[in-house]
Amino acid sequence: NYRILAMRLGDPYMPYLTADQISRNCQSIHILNQAYNNIPMYADLYSFCLLWLILGPQGGGKSSAAFYQLLQMRLPIVILDPKGTWEFRAAPLQAKVIPPEYIRLDCSFKEDLLTNYLHSIADGIAFCTGLQCGLSCLYEALDIAMAQLQTYTEQTGGQTALCLKDIALALQLCDTKNSKRAQYVEAARTALDLLVRPNELFVTRAGLSLDELFQGRYILPCWHLSTVQCRFLAWFLLNWLYFKSLQVPETKQLKSLLVIDDASKFISRPDNVFGSGSKTSAYIHLLSVLRSTGRGVIVIDQLADPICSDVMSLTNNWLVVGGMQGTHNQSEVASAMGLSAEQAQMLGRLKTREAVCFCPTTYPKAVHGFIPEIPEALRGDSR
Repeated sequence: NYRILAMRLGDPYMPYLTADQISRNCQSIHILNQAYNNIPMYADLYSFCLLWLILGPQGGGKSSAAFYQLLQMRLPIVILDPKGTWEFRAAPLQAKVIPPEYIRLDCSFKEDLLTNYLHSIADGIAFCTGLQCGLSCLYEALDIAMAQLQTYTEQTGGQTALCLKDIALALQLCDTKNSKRAQYVEAARTALDLLVRPNELFVTRAGLSLDELFQGRYILPCWHLSTVQCRFLAWFLLNWLYFKSLQVPETKQLKSLLVIDDASKFISRPDNVFGSGSKTSAYIHLLSVLRSTGRGVIVIDQLADPICSDVMSLTNNWLVVGGMQGTHNQSEVASAMGLSAEQAQMLGRLKTREAVCFCPTTYPKAVHGFIPEIPEALRGDSR
């Protein structure tokens, strides 16, 4: 009977799993229902510490898959929304919508980690903007801005944040005694202008703190931000979480979740006019530390190609919804999931909501099924 069923269905993902093998007694997050036998696949919360990558075409159901997962969670969530679609799902997620301009992206940090954190900000600016020269000028400007902040605190007794605009202004005080140095300062100023000038981003001093952000449920609409701003925003949040996680005991308990939709706008390799960027990125070490301290990340995109190679190599859990076009993208996913050639070919033929999921903490093989329909009452406004 089993052989007859396998021949009739022609599904290379046979055999199907039993409820005992894959449901974990329904104690975790419902991901999909297996094809034809409708047995649900569940994933434990710890798997979200190990990075989820959700891929699929426009309208294939990947955002709905992530939305369905988030509906089942009762922990802090931050969603980077570059298309303006998640804000209509805020009510069912019990999340607040807040533009990034109202977040206090403070460049200062607690005293014992201050120097390292300041230098990391300069490195992040260079990485995200493609700055080739002028990094030493950024270091100098950061030192000047921090000294000015300390002087202000001592003289007034007040407390305030150090924003990127302070660093841009401090560049005017940097040493430009020779023409080469002046060119480096100008390059650094141009890099900061790409981040600060459009929309006056990264200049807020008294907005929502990052501590509050990662203790609540928030959607950050980013449709009006440039790609460079989106890239730095994602890097800044991950870098801040990384420094907050230092000297924190390792844990398998998920503390918070960062969801990056349309991720090619946020964590793609920063190619520039000098050619392709490095295959390694600034994210690899950040994510490696965060995964051991309970900070989960879901990455959503249409293709695997734009995502940094080292981020994909660090990804434990893969979900393809609605199909995967391009032989190179299919081979990337097939290699990560351990698929056979026949299974890999099927990736290009998936229909809307049809999915293939690989979650090794649940089951060591890829599972074929369908993303559950979201009840009308929970969908929010579908615009």
